[in-house]
Amino acid sequence: MSDSTPFKEIYADHHQRPVLDTLVSIEFVCEDVVMSTEWRDTTAAASSPAITAGNSSTASLAWLLDPVAPATFAAEYWEEVPLFVNRSDSTYFADLPGLGEIDELITATSSHIPGMNEDVRIIKTDEKGVLSVHPPQVLANGLPDIQVIYRDYQNGCSIAVNQLHRRSASVASLCGLLENDLHHPVGANLYLTPRASQGFLPHVDTHDVFILQMHGAKDWFFSTPKPNEELPLPSMKPICDQPLTDYKKITMQPGDVLYLPRGIPHYAKTAGTSSLHYTVGVEPYRWIDFMAAALHEIAYSSVKYRHALPLGFFDLPIDSSVPLDLAEMLTHQLHDQGLVERAKQRLETESLRASKATSTGHFASLDRVRHLTIDSTVIRVPGVHCRVRRTDDSATIDFTGNFVSGPSFLAPSLQFVAKHRKFAIKDLPDSLSAADKIDLVERLVSEGLLQVAASPQ
Repeated sequence: MSDSTPFKEIYADHHQRPVLDTLVSIEFVCEDVVMSTEWRDTTAAASSPAITAGNSSTASLAWLLDPVAPATFAAEYWEEVPLFVNRSDSTYFADLPGLGEIDELITATSSHIPGMNEDVRIIKTDEKGVLSVHPPQVLANGLPDIQVIYRDYQNGCSIAVNQLHRRSASVASLCGLLENDLHHPVGANLYLTPRASQGFLPHVDTHDVFILQMHGAKDWFFSTPKPNEELPLPSMKPICDQPLTDYKKITMQPGDVLYLPRGIPHYAKTAGTSSLHYTVGVEPYRWIDFMAAALHEIAYSSVKYRHALPLGFFDLPIDSSVPLDLAEMLTHQLHDQGLVERAKQRLETESLRASKATSTGHFASLDRVRHLTIDSTVIRVPGVHCRVRRTDDSATIDFTGNFVSGPSFLAPSLQFVAKHRKFAIKDLPDSLSAADKIDLVERLVSEGLLQVAASPQ
């Protein structure tokens, strides 16, 4: 394998993995800058907290990448080089759906509607290197025929279940908590591959991915992107024609995590065992998205830029003075921090519209609402991202899939809610009376942001 492949490996349990005696220097080329990086051994023990409402705050970026700190990840790995966290802890992801739940995910949460994105895909690269990707055979009721899927699997096909964050509350919670840390949209797919099989050919993703090994083992191969193909846009389709000898190989075991920046050529295959992994994808907001949001904000205040292009403009010369004027206005207004904040808020509002599976247990909270007292404890729904915005006349708390608005004097209380995952109602700011505190919490429970903590037995 080529030593020019970018790669860092972290061992979470040094007692079960060989310690590297020598640091092997490798190079990563990006935007004509050569950055030296290294293999590392990190002697830190990993833990495996459950992903439940009681301690869901642990299922964060820090939990996912432990022992690598989020600040270290942001400074050294994000958008730069792959990171392999090698834990030797097969129970680390035990609270997420595993091999025993795949049948139910396919038959109870999936359907195939022609013309729409398939919930389930059957994938295989055969011994001649020919890739086949197709939806499963469906029954008359539109549900996947699980018996045919079983036969596909026995014949060497991988099974992909897409949008897992819309099918599983625990996966939705994980993705939501990662969004809280990353501030970029996060989703998850599931891939089950039989032994001695390969799903996709070498390819490039236009989003960053965290690969979570859930069951079995899988060999991953990755290389370096070509010049000017780093960090591709969604519309770009880089071709992976690097020699296979340029690919670096690692083997993932249950509990391991591999981070691959977008643009990294990669593929995977199994050997002696089957494999189940999640691909947790991060669709990043790019600077081009921020600039587009800023332009929309300018158009809100200037009718000039809301006019249509001339009729028949494909066949006419464009008056360059208009886009030049717009560019000059944008440059001038970007010195105003207010525009910057509005553009950022536009992206954040967009991210809060994304839908995910709902945390379990909320109906029980709705039943407990009528018993709320000033001493009751409430919990923010795990994985639900929220932000408060305020005007002279109103205060609003936006959260995933919904929002609650009220008079501007509610702003301190809403900000308190946004900053605390768990609190007693009496701890809300004293700008509200006891009755008003209870009324506010009742509304936030009813709208899906808060849950009422169960009383101790």
